Amino acid sequence: LYTYPLGLFVILSGAASHTQLTPIVSLKSPLISFLLAFIAFGPNEYYDRKIDRNLERKKITGNIVSDERIGFTVAWGSIALGIIASLFLSFTAAVSFLIVIAASVAYSVPPLRFKGRAPLDGITNGIGLFFIFALGVGFIGGTFSDIIPGAYWFSLIFAAFHGIAAIPDVKEDRKAGLRTMPVLIGKKGVLLLSQSTVILALLFENFSPLTKRMLLIMFFAPIFSSFTINNERKMSKMVIAGVPLCALYLILYAVTRGVI
Repeated sequence: LYTYPLGLFVILSGAASHTQLTPIVSLKSPLISFLLAFIAFGPNEYYDRKIDRNLERKKITGNIVSDERIGFTVAWGSIALGIIASLFLSFTAAVSFLIVIAASVAYSVPPLRFKGRAPLDGITNGIGLFFIFALGVGFIGGTFSDIIPGAYWFSLIFAAFHGIAAIPDVKEDRKAGLRTMPVLIGKKGVLLLSQSTVILALLFENFSPLTKRMLLIMFFAPIFSSFTINNERKMSKMVIAGVPLCALYLILYAVTRGVI
């Protein structure tokens, strides 16, 4: 649940991108985000439970499934609750929520298990991020046509940067026969891919001053990552440190709509 704020702030950013946040949206978002955190990560934690025991990243965060029955119940129970919850949402929010659920299942659950079928691993994560943002737009009464162009660019960037998060896991993923992005194109290839998406975004979209600063940080982040690329523990810490940074950016965007 250490990534819970990310989902919450992406939803609030989606809502704020359409219009000013309302008290109702601000109250509903934490509840749906809490469920979303289990939907997004529960299946992956359960089906990766054997691999996770050997990962430095998991040893640092402590996110390891120790009881298989509880892990299975949480993974599939949250998905069932998510489907039920979608029945009470607006059309845009409901469709977005269901697509996020489908993306989580496709990424983690056999036989699809896109996590081990690069580049589908990154693409699935990019789609998931986009529709979490769209969920926020739907919360505030917007439709899919109201989604800002920046959301598409950030989904593309996230799809590429997902590969960086997988770099510390390369050794164990390779043992398990998973073809993640770092396994497919190499660690340095992933870093270059992530920087390329940021450059494209900056060239073709007129972002707010806040977002431009964030994108510049994201551009230089792979350079710093390259110094620890072969040290699993240091690389894991760098990936984990990115979570509060992204959360800070998202909450600032939600509150100011990027105009700072």
